[in-house]
This record gives sequence, structure tokens and C-alpha cells, in this order.
Amino acid sequence: MPTEQTKAEYRRLAANFYEKRLDGETPTPKRITDALRAAAGDYRPAYWRRLGCALVLDQQEKGYKAAAERIQGTINPMTTD
Repeated sequence: MPTEQTKAEYRRLAANFYEKRLDGETPTPKRITDALRAAAGDYRPAYWRRLGCALVLDQQEKGYKAAAERIQGTINPMTTD
């Protein structure tokens, strides 16, 4: 379970991701996962995983369990065969 400090950092990461990567669009599960996959080449794998965790936490806290599960199941296209 993340600490309160980690949760606060995750919330900040998620908000920044929505602002920078969704271009003002409503954060739907498909838009989030598409943008997360598209961003894979811009980040190191460890940061990409951290960002994914941040998005999962954010969606869970907002009550979007299905969106959180979809994001959690997203695989980094830069680290797969």
C-alpha cells in the first residue's frame, strides 16, 4: 500500500499526464491507455510503470474500477517482444 506521500506524488503525476497527454480531452479508459502506450518511447521503463501506477490509483480514487483495471493491464510496448 502506498504511503500518503506516494499517493500525493501519484496524484500529481496523473494530473500532469492528463494535462500534457490528453490535450484537454476527457480522460476515458481508452484515451488514457492509448496515451500511456504512445508515451512509452518517451520514458524509461521504470518511470512508465510508476506513471501507470499513478493512473491506476487516480482512477480507483475517482471510483472508476474498470478504467483502473484496464490501465493496470496495459503493457509497455517498448519492453515487449
